[in-house]
Amino acid sequence: QLQKISVDQLNYEAISNTYRGSYLPNLKHGFGRMDAIDGSTYIGNFFRGLRHGKGKITYLSGEQYDGEWQDDVFKGEGAYQTINNEIIFGQFDSLDIVGEGKIIFASGDVYIGQIQNLKAHGQGKCQFIDSSTYEGQWESGHMQGLGTQILENEQYTGDFHHSTRHGNGKLICKDYTYTGQFQNDLMHGNGCIQYKNEIYEGQFFQNLRQGRGIYKYSDQTIYRGDFKNDQRHGHGEILLKTKKVVGNFANDQIDESNVKIYYNNQDFYNGSISCGKPHGTGQMIYSDGSSFSGQWDMGSKIFGTMVHADGQKFSGDMTGAVLMGRIKYPDNGEYEGQLVFGKKHGQGSYNKADLAYDGQFKDDMKHGKGELRTSDGIYIGDFENDKKCGFGYMRLKDGTVWQGKWENDEFCGQSSDEANLVSGRNSKMQLSNQNKLENALMLSKMMEQNRSKSSLLKSPTTKISEQQKKKKKTNKKKKTKNTNK
Repeated sequence: QLQKISVDQLNYEAISNTYRGSYLPNLKHGFGRMDAIDGSTYIGNFFRGLRHGKGKITYLSGEQYDGEWQDDVFKGEGAYQTINNEIIFGQFDSLDIVGEGKIIFASGDVYIGQIQNLKAHGQGKCQFIDSSTYEGQWESGHMQGLGTQILENEQYTGDFHHSTRHGNGKLICKDYTYTGQFQNDLMHGNGCIQYKNEIYEGQFFQNLRQGRGIYKYSDQTIYRGDFKNDQRHGHGEILLKTKKVVGNFANDQIDESNVKIYYNNQDFYNGSISCGKPHGTGQMIYSDGSSFSGQWDMGSKIFGTMVHADGQKFSGDMTGAVLMGRIKYPDNGEYEGQLVFGKKHGQGSYNKADLAYDGQFKDDMKHGKGELRTSDGIYIGDFENDKKCGFGYMRLKDGTVWQGKWENDEFCGQSSDEANLVSGRNSKMQLSNQNKLENALMLSKMMEQNRSKSSLLKSPTTKISEQQKKKKKTNKKKKTKNTNK
């Protein structure tokens, strides 16, 4: 039985809407068209005065709905076209879509997923006209939350905010992979970017390495420090296989005028460099406690001061040239003479409280011919590797004299008294303290005996025989007679 409608209601409908179509008594019922006072037009089915069944409504704004109705609202399968020419397909319940729906955007992009208030909302996937895709969470028509975006040459999985990469995510590109923070679609914050053979981990600013970070190069070199505009800039350190270089960087280059180098063997350098080597002015502190301060040339010492671990100090040329110099030692010893690489080498004199040596040196040791004075006596002769070795003469304080062959600081011949001294070597040694009478007598005896060295050298411990003494006396008498004549 049809419901009765009052005259007032009929008059209101007549004033507010225009209807043409099927009627039951006093009710729109069946198929018809209604032009509403708000400018909208509905063409479709009515049931007892309400839009019900299949119908299409067009609003004054241009929006349209074409689909099923129930009790005057969208209900069931339908399609809604928005003012932006977006078309939403799905199961409608008023302005909501039950289950999954589909949106075709004016641009040609297509979304399939959850919809709320005619917008993508919830979980869904969008296929864009440029062949890129996004699948993940949506909110009010925006990519929002966790999702995956696939473009032609890259793939991003992570957080989105208002359809931009924002938060934490992972970006896989052709040449690199980035994992970290994003802001407004850009790498921004803390992150890690990995290339084929290199990796950077640290801070980013709008897609650029900026702030503190660590960069590992393909040759295993590591830079740790400040970055700016994608370059090393500020304070940092380079870790190499054998050393660590610390300094200030600008525009990806280290300031070579002030660098610290920590070597793996515990050596330490502070100064200027060139091509990673000490160059210019700098100081090297070695692991054994010695140090050098002065001028360098591509890693080689040129001129400066060398201080050994025992306190020995040398200042001068370090290039290998033979120079005259002076060294003072911690035990109050002092050397003056020729030097090579800061070592005693060549002719020189060494003196300390109870010892004096004047002669030849090699590699910081007594080597060659020389005179050694100690509290026990004096030795004049050959040295080898800091020891008496070869032919030599030694006179002790008690008058005992040793002359002959020496080896490894040991005498290999016989002893004699000073009166029987002979010498078997021609020595051009320049002895110190020439003014001393004792030294002068000794040298004159050696020179005298050098004239007969050919016979004496046959035995390193030759002792003057009684026969030789008689022969000398006979020659002396003959010489006296000839003089008298």
